Amino acid sequence: MKILVILSFIFLISCSKDEGTSFTGLISDSTNNLSGVKVSLYSMENPDFDIETLVNNFSIGLPLSQRNIFDHRFTKSPLIYSDFTDSDGRFQISEIRKGQYNLVITKEGFGKLYELDFEIKSSKNIDFTILPDDTLGNEINDNVILVSGKNYFVSDVITIEENASLTIPEGCQIKLAKNSKIKVFGELKILGTENNPVEFFSENPDENWNELKFQTDAVSEINYLIASSFLSITYDKAEVNIANSVFRNANGSFELNGISLGIIENCLIYENLDNTSIFQIQSGVDNLVLRNNIISNSSNIGTSDCINLAGTSSSMLEVENNVFMNSRNGVTINGGNEVVINKNFFYNLNENENGSSYALRVNGNTKMIIQNNNFLKNSMNVYFTFDGSSKDGQSFSLNNFFDSDELKWNIFLDSGLHEGTVYGLNDILLSSNYWGNSGPSLIRDGKTPNSYPNTGIVIPEMISSVQISNGAPLISN
Repeated sequence: MKILVILSFIFLISCSKDEGTSFTGLISDSTNNLSGVKVSLYSMENPDFDIETLVNNFSIGLPLSQRNIFDHRFTKSPLIYSDFTDSDGRFQISEIRKGQYNLVITKEGFGKLYELDFEIKSSKNIDFTILPDDTLGNEINDNVILVSGKNYFVSDVITIEENASLTIPEGCQIKLAKNSKIKVFGELKILGTENNPVEFFSENPDENWNELKFQTDAVSEINYLIASSFLSITYDKAEVNIANSVFRNANGSFELNGISLGIIENCLIYENLDNTSIFQIQSGVDNLVLRNNIISNSSNIGTSDCINLAGTSSSMLEVENNVFMNSRNGVTINGGNEVVINKNFFYNLNENENGSSYALRVNGNTKMIIQNNNFLKNSMNVYFTFDGSSKDGQSFSLNNFFDSDELKWNIFLDSGLHEGTVYGLNDILLSSNYWGNSGPSLIRDGKTPNSYPNTGIVIPEMISSVQISNGAPLISN
């Protein structure tokens, strides 16, 4: 009996190894230089759990797939198998375990070729053709449409002249050299699709391409773009129109200056480097909407914000149904005529060695409405800084859910230069907010010396969170 058990165990082990499976193929290109093509098999990329939960349950951001979360240059998933083609373009990888992989085919001077969610369940042979990069010229002074699925290289500065246009259709790969730029005076359309997006990426993953800049009155449409390793995407008095796109592994920000009309929606912005505000709004905006975006894992140890409306006035800024999470700071508003913060989710925004953090900060005389938001697991939820002219009851806080495990303050009132001034309920109008049961439900005057535990006004509202469940997505802690 013992012998039979041992033999059965050995048989199960030998079957599980999947020994003998091989992966072979022929890679060709139009230059007939067939050697030196790298064929790689990576394990599948695991999506961020928090992002996946929000996308799947609340339809915020962009539906996740290997196509928009996997990048072999930045992946956390290991390289499992690889081989280079010989002079005839052939490769062979032996002893492969059966399963799902991300197949990557690369060669210097050529575009990258992905076959994602690539199944190997028996010995397999493939044939692929890779295409060399075409170099884009420095000036575009006519109406130019690139070829779908081709690879293009930007070596320096490209200028799209006034009354000219550049259309980039689905599947195009735009490789950009260090410090290269695209300047738009005319029209730029990036028209990817869900299954075949357009990609902008740097020639060297350790270096950034510089800037995509839309000048005064330029026209743009960006749909299903995956962009990485950039320093700046700038709109200077130009209309903004960005949807269904991914911006990641960047060392830069969106700079929006003097926007008269614009919308940024259904985008995923994550894994960006520190000390850079992701959206930096430098001058007045008019009718700008930020909607259904996820900004995550950005500026986590730095000193910056997910959104910074910097020292300016705004006739209308709507921030609606976004998620700001797993970073240091959320949103900072410096003045504005009409700002609406509605149905957003502020999650896990916490201080670090650079100092304290906040989910939402409001500076100066800002006329705004804060409603139907969820604040969860943050160090500080809302931080008001007054400048002496803002005691006019213009900020409203309605139907929000406030809760955190290790919360310092729900709402912190800082009198700025007016030390010792105590602000009360007439200075920010509060109605029907739920204050949770794990943190202090107080408004604090941050300038009263040595008396944080004893100053401030207790807010009596205690309502059921069910009353705001139709607002921002509510995730229980």
